[in-house]
Amino acid sequence: GIVAMQGDSMQDCFQEYFQQSEQLETQLWLAADEQSCAGFLLQRLPGERNDEDGWERATQLASTLSTNDLLKTDRDLLIHQLYHQETVKLYPADHIKFRCGCSIERIEAVIQSLGEEEANNIIKEQGKIDVDCEFCNKHYELASTDVSRLFAPLPPSDTQH
Repeated sequence: GIVAMQGDSMQDCFQEYFQQSEQLETQLWLAADEQSCAGFLLQRLPGERNDEDGWERATQLASTLSTNDLLKTDRDLLIHQLYHQETVKLYPADHIKFRCGCSIERIEAVIQSLGEEEANNIIKEQGKIDVDCEFCNKHYELASTDVSRLFAPLPPSDTQH
């Protein structure tokens, strides 16, 4: 989901996101240097509200992590060092990558939603329609011929019903 970014740091923003959007109590520790970044995320799973002491213990132990621990220590070793007295379930690592869902088709749909008159007014004023994606900064430019094509009537279908 989309929630407002609230917090003084990236860490605070992520924690607020998980609380507001996912509605999961979350603690997050982040570290970065010139070459890499790392994070340690704890989430209280739904249905685990009865073990307040366990949650407190898990967050207190994770609070001892240093920037160096996060950046240099192997995941399995780090978990073992923190929680060797606990029963821990590790999920497979998930590589995070950014992917934006913007496309020329989506941009064209937005322009169609403006309506032909509004789209043509923009073309008259600016000579073209410029759109920048707020997520990936990709630039889209539609000329008057592109806008005309968007609002052109569809040719009749040869399919018989």
